[in-house]
This record gives sequence, C-alpha cells and structure tokens, in this order.
Amino acid sequence: MGIFSQVRESKVNGGGLSFSDQHTKEIFAGRYRVKVTAAKTITAQVGGKLYAIIEMAITESTNPARPVGMKPSQVIPVADIMGPPNIKKFINACFGEPGDGDVAAVEAAASELIGRTVSYEQICDFVFSDENPMQDIELVLEIVPIRTKKGDPFPRHDWSAVPAQ
Repeated sequence: MGIFSQVRESKVNGGGLSFSDQHTKEIFAGRYRVKVTAAKTITAQVGGKLYAIIEMAITESTNPARPVGMKPSQVIPVADIMGPPNIKKFINACFGEPGDGDVAAVEAAASELIGRTVSYEQICDFVFSDENPMQDIELVLEIVPIRTKKGDPFPRHDWSAVPAQ
C-alpha cells in the first residue's frame, strides 16, 4: 500500500472557510444572505465524532472580510450540548420558522414537501441526506460574536428565512 492509496476513494468537500479566524480568533460578525450548497453529515476519521455541515455561498454581506462569492461552512458537532439547538435553528429557517418557532408548523411544511407525515427527527434526516433537498435555498444568516464558557470568542449562527418582499 503506497502513500497515496487512500486518495482515490477520499471524499472532497467545499469547506474550510468559516465565520471566524482560528489563528487570530477574529469573528466575522455581520448579516449575510446565503445560498445553501449542501447540508450533510460527516463522521470524523479520527475519534468518530459526527458533524452536521452546512455549506453555503454568500450572496449578500455586511462584512467586507466575508464578501459576496465566498463559500464558508458551519460545522456543528451533533453530540455537543449546542449541536441540537444549532441544527434546529437551521432546519426551522429552511421551513420559514424562527429558531425557537413552532415545531408543528415545521413538521407540517416538511410533511407537505416530502409527501407523507414526518417527525422532526425524520426532517433532520431528510435535510442532511444525500438528496441534499435544501440545495439552492436562500436564507439569512446573522453571525453574532459571543464567548464560550472558557472565554474564547465564538461565532453564533442565527438562521432565518429570507423576509417576504
């Protein structure tokens, strides 16, 4: 087995860019309009941790450090304490509800889209499936700088539907 034996079967993603700089700890706060390019899950090769990944393309930006055309990602550790609430904010926005919105309304909208009655857990499975059903949906993403319990800067991702015009 050569040093490049795993290259052929490796999975490539569009990630790597986020709304913070891991070296300088700068948070790129702002209000963004984004087009979702992928919502998927990956399992880390080391440690086996499950992540929900939301890849996007910026279509409007209030922060010159993250201009139109950039393609950042949100990486959510599913099992961490803030994993489920962060996933819920994204899912709810996809179906026109605020992050703490009406779960029954999300289930009804998703059931109509999917063509059968589905639970919230099934909606999550659908949204983060290989079908990539949220590809090309446009959402608003507000990045708000917060501090972790350890005091480190961190970008809070507040998802919402694009306001009706």
